[in-house]
Amino acid sequence: MRMLRILPLLVLLAAAANASPAMIASSGGGDPAERSFASFAEAWISKAVARGERDSDAPRARTGSAGLIFTYQAVGESFETELRPTGRPSAPYVGVLRYTEHTYTCADVEGSDCRVTSSLPVTEVFRFRGGRWGY
Repeated sequence: MRMLRILPLLVLLAAAANASPAMIASSGGGDPAERSFASFAEAWISKAVARGERDSDAPRARTGSAGLIFTYQAVGESFETELRPTGRPSAPYVGVLRYTEHTYTCADVEGSDCRVTSSLPVTEVFRFRGGRWGY
């Protein structure tokens, strides 16, 4: 089950005045910048989840003390977003995306009997510039 939680923010009027309104299209209720980043983050997480699902079909093999160990990494489907105004017209917002990356260890190369052996919280920061979200 995908869970989206957008943290509430106070968007400064001065920052909004400096941002070009054409850069973030308005389409309905709520703040256009928040909707834009929420949509970007959902697509980002969807791609990461799909990559993890592909990797689970062919875990990487490495040598361990008891022989070969088969592992892969995947992100959880739950994530949080936060939008912060910068006050700069060239890049009016930064978006913060938080999620968890899990490392799975499997019994064999086919990816059977896998379990989470570690989890790492990840925070990524994206900027909105030139009408697009990016690193």
